[in-house]
Parts: sequence; structure tokens; C-alpha cells
Amino acid sequence: MRLHPIRLFLMGLCLALSACGFHLRAVNEMPADLQSLAIEPDAPWSAFQRELRQQLQASGATITSKPKAIVFIKNESETSTNLAYGANGQVNRVRVELSLDFEVHDDAGKTISGLQHIVVSRDYGVNPNAQLASDDEKNLIVHEMRKEAALQLIRRLMSVKSAPETP
Repeated sequence: MRLHPIRLFLMGLCLALSACGFHLRAVNEMPADLQSLAIEPDAPWSAFQRELRQQLQASGATITSKPKAIVFIKNESETSTNLAYGANGQVNRVRVELSLDFEVHDDAGKTISGLQHIVVSRDYGVNPNAQLASDDEKNLIVHEMRKEAALQLIRRLMSVKSAPETP
């Protein structure tokens, strides 16, 4: 029985990867004291909060009315700034920026994490001859920015440690 060179290569690659200790990254999970959360203000119409809720649930958190911690979202904004204009005076480069502040309190109202700021920005080109395609590109970019901002917030939550109880 003769092994095909590609199969031989794949078997060698698997052997080498297992020998070096390589393993797939596990899903990040929220600390136990932050697995029961509420988001304030509760704004179900906010596209960012919808994304944040999805990402929190994927990280093992539960959004509930009786939480162990509350994430306060403040000053959430999305802005667009024209960066460049073409020879005809039309916009051909735009920067979109998503920014927000947040802080985390426990169920007793004590601050677990002070005010933190998140900013995500992207630039994109505008083609005045294909305005619908430019609008679609902007919508896709803004969706990805919301996702990135939600993941940044979750990573910061995962690094938060509750203060030890004082007698």
C-alpha cells in the first residue's frame, strides 16, 4: 500500500502541529460574577445594543432583569466626516466613527469598572457614479464597526475583577 504524497504531507502536518502543543482557541467566557447582566439604558432599537446582546450571549452571559452586574452605555454616537473631495467637488472619501462610553456597576450600585471609552473608525471610498453600492458598503462597514465595538466592550468586561468584599 502506497500513500499519496498529499496524504503523507497532511499526516506529517497533523503530527507536527500536535507535537508543538497547538490547539484551537476556546470560546471566551464571561467571569462568573458577570454572567448575569443588564444593559442600561435598555434601548432595543439601538443597533449597537442589539449586536452587544448577541455577542454577550455568545460569550455565556445572560441578559436578565435581576442581574449581578449592570453595564451602563453612555454617549453612544455614530458620525460621518467627509475626508476628500474630487475635482468635481463631490465627496470621494468618508470616515465613519462609532464611539461610546460605558461603566459597570454591581447589583448594589457599587462601581466595578469606571467610565471607559471605545472608539472604532473606518474610512471608505464613495463612487458618485455608483451611489447605491457606496451606501451598501457604508452599511456593511458600520455593521462591522458595531460588532468590533461590542467585542471590545466584552473583552474589557472579561478583564474586570469584582472588588473583594470588605468587612
